[in-house]
Amino acid sequence: MPLNNHMHCGKDTQTGRGLFLRDLLAATALVATAAFASPATAAESNRYMGELTIRSLPDELPEFLRSDAAALNVGELTREPDRWRNAGPVFDAQRHSAHYTKLDDNGVAATGLKLSAFPPTQEEYAIILHKKGLTERDEGTLYYTMITQFEQLKQDFAYYRVQTAALKNWTDEKQLAWLRQDMNRRQAQITEHLALLVHWAGDAMSPLHTSIHINEWAGTDRGKYPVKVDHFVVEGQYVLKYLTRESVLHEVAPLHVCEDNIQVCLAKAFEYNVTFAEPLYKLVNDGGFPANAPDPRGVRFMTEATARQVSLARDLVVKAWRESADQTLGYPPGEVKVRDIVNGAVPTFEQLHGWD
Repeated sequence: MPLNNHMHCGKDTQTGRGLFLRDLLAATALVATAAFASPATAAESNRYMGELTIRSLPDELPEFLRSDAAALNVGELTREPDRWRNAGPVFDAQRHSAHYTKLDDNGVAATGLKLSAFPPTQEEYAIILHKKGLTERDEGTLYYTMITQFEQLKQDFAYYRVQTAALKNWTDEKQLAWLRQDMNRRQAQITEHLALLVHWAGDAMSPLHTSIHINEWAGTDRGKYPVKVDHFVVEGQYVLKYLTRESVLHEVAPLHVCEDNIQVCLAKAFEYNVTFAEPLYKLVNDGGFPANAPDPRGVRFMTEATARQVSLARDLVVKAWRESADQTLGYPPGEVKVRDIVNGAVPTFEQLHGWD
């Protein structure tokens, strides 16, 4: 089951830089094939995914992101969207649907639309859903969540570029002290927002988070696969118990940053990923994931699935970094053109600190 290198981007030549990956913690016992569900099962695999994404970043990304500390922090923060759960009814109602977007086996949503035909904003999508008697919780908003997170990281990177340029040219000690402090804040913010994007990319490349079969085999042939598969089979204990970081990194595809706009890029990725839902169900129902024992078929499937998660996450981070050079910053909007700064212009202190 080779990876589709056109669709997914993975390990570049920097993956083996010699940075040491933390050993994964030992997994707890694998539960029965029919129910791999436990709220705790995805914790270590989120760390695993976040760390490997950082380890596979190319040298063009800022150095602070390509460090052991960043790998550790992103690994931990990648867990956050799962740890947010049960915060309260209003919060949960807004966030629950962010983890999935349901598509049928042909990549078509319940609205009758493929992702490539989805409206530009989540607000417009919600109107279409409501007209069909559906809600965002019914069908999921992962697609829009990823776009939002990508755009936020891109803007973070844009500010980082401008602040980096400013720090090279400043002489006023008082202003320089503020710029240094603000750079520390910016790096922390980038680390957090990047980790969130990694989490959503992991959901997007989990075979069940983009499928109507997320909880059971659904559709017109309901019951075709009687053994249910919980998405934690990809994210959880099986990954930890039987996969190795070396085997995953070996399957991470070469860096290939999608040049289309983010909506088109994600539509392609989602529609590709949904094709893995049925192979997963078939494998589980054929005994490919026996309890307490590895099966080469299951190990191979999970190795490739995890590599796709890391590949997409890394590709999106690189895309955000590259596109950040063409952003405009400031409030009122458009005060600072990042491309001008990249080409040698120097921002004023007020443009970064504020005019008031």
